[in-house]
Amino acid sequence: MGVACNEWAGQSGRRSLERRGGVELQFRATHTRCGAGCGTGEMQPPPRKGKLSQVVKLHFAEQLCGLQSKQQRDAELLEDIRSYSKQRAAIEREYGQALQRLASQFVKREWQRGRSDAGDSRSVFAVWKGIIEGTAYTGQARVTASESYRSLAAEATKSSRLSKERMLKKSMEQLQKAQAELLETVKELDKAKKQFSHLQRSSEVAKDKAADVEARLRKSDRRIFHTKASLQKLSAKFSMQMAEYSKQRAGVQNEYVLMLVSANAHLEHYYHVELPAIMQALDGDLYERLRDHLSTAGRAEVESCEITRDWFQSISEAAARVCREQDLLLFLQDHTAFTLVPEQRFQLDGIQEVSLLQPEDGGASLEKEARRWAMRATRDSKNKAHGEEVLQKLEARRHQVPEAEAAVVERQMEEVRENIWKAEVGRAKAEARLALLRTAGLDVDSWLAGAVRAAGELPRTPSTEAPTGLDPTEFDDYDSDETFEEAEPGHAARTYPYTCRVIFGYQGCHADELSIAQGEELEVIEDGDMEEWVKARNKAGQVGYVPEKYLLSLSCVGSELDSAASTGATEPSGAALQRQLSSIMAAELVLEPGEPRGAELP
Repeated sequence: MGVACNEWAGQSGRRSLERRGGVELQFRATHTRCGAGCGTGEMQPPPRKGKLSQVVKLHFAEQLCGLQSKQQRDAELLEDIRSYSKQRAAIEREYGQALQRLASQFVKREWQRGRSDAGDSRSVFAVWKGIIEGTAYTGQARVTASESYRSLAAEATKSSRLSKERMLKKSMEQLQKAQAELLETVKELDKAKKQFSHLQRSSEVAKDKAADVEARLRKSDRRIFHTKASLQKLSAKFSMQMAEYSKQRAGVQNEYVLMLVSANAHLEHYYHVELPAIMQALDGDLYERLRDHLSTAGRAEVESCEITRDWFQSISEAAARVCREQDLLLFLQDHTAFTLVPEQRFQLDGIQEVSLLQPEDGGASLEKEARRWAMRATRDSKNKAHGEEVLQKLEARRHQVPEAEAAVVERQMEEVRENIWKAEVGRAKAEARLALLRTAGLDVDSWLAGAVRAAGELPRTPSTEAPTGLDPTEFDDYDSDETFEEAEPGHAARTYPYTCRVIFGYQGCHADELSIAQGEELEVIEDGDMEEWVKARNKAGQVGYVPEKYLLSLSCVGSELDSAASTGATEPSGAALQRQLSSIMAAELVLEPGEPRGAELP
């Protein structure tokens, strides 16, 4: 602060010295004008300028005003620091306590944590616990910071406005006293300058008049009121005045120069010694206190931020390691009910292993099962692929339809997802059956290859598509058809040919399909090229593929009638037909009456 005051005082001193240099230049210019006037006989009026004392007094008033303004700014700064620290302390305390209350609410809760979560930092609950503890720790750090701000407000109060005003009053008195002394010196300088200037002007006047008289004597220009004697007398008088002024001039000029040097020395002492000392006393230890106050405020904030950063940096790193696989592993370690162990597999009691037995028909029924489940596995794979394609189209469509239709699209997407899930489950079950049949020695792979070729030959879609082309219900056939197929009487052991009756009419859509009418009797001669299709021959000798579900085996109805007669049952003769029709309708057939063979689910 002292260096700054000295620099400011030095700049002001240089400006004042420039003014003093102007005085010296005026003093030298006076001699120059005197010499020029003596040579030309012309009188030059002195420049009109204000008194030096008035200029200095105005400059001193500016200094007083500037110091008072600086003192006012310093006092306002201290008051702002005090008010800010007081309010910030209250805010930090309230914020810290609020964080602690928030953390305490979650610490008291019983999370569904397992035994393995506490020791693994990659657990979601371990990271969450770290966030809660970090929140409480941050709250305590904020409470500590509030104490720092509170002490800062107390320290700023010590440097109050009243103490600064008392110091300002004392310093202003000293400054005004120093300025008054310097002003007296300037007044004395003004007095000496005035005396010197008056003597200089009088000497110039006498010199000009003497020169005029001498010129008139040489020209004998006595005019009307002067004689030669009177002119000689005037010449002698002016010569005596010039001699007298010449004697006085040396003393007056020396006194003026000495006073000028003395005033300059006093002015330099004022700017270099007195004024910096007064300003230093006025500031006191203000800037040391300000440095401490600002350092305390900055340090409190930095410490709070560092505590929060260090704690939550580790939390952020731990959160980056969180993954579903790790959390699922920890969950399964604590909940063994979700893990499939050998003891949980379905097995008959008292039997170590159940295997397939060779049927009496020479393996025809097992071949039938292999063909059947190969078709089912192929169909499930195709359904899953088709469902995923439809789901992608529905997802793209969802962003394009209006908001009113979005709910319908969402519902369709849920249906498609459910169908995909059913297809995955069905394929897993079918593959398990095929694996068992493969171990029994059946050529399952050939049936799978044939099913794949059959599924890829013709598009199995309805002849007329929905307007949108995205009907997810067109492959919804996953229900109890498996139960129906297994419960069908004599289906596995059926031999060809056998007679059946058409219960639903069907119009063939392909060259290899046979058109049938309701009530018509057919002779089924062999299995069809696809599941639930058989090759039949009508009475006209025409052969083609027809839907197996549209036919009612007369041999099955006859066997049931014979069984009812042998047991003495009183069930009407049409009960067997009605029961099979009900079974067919309950199975939710893939095809509706009159629908083409290719309309089964993909």
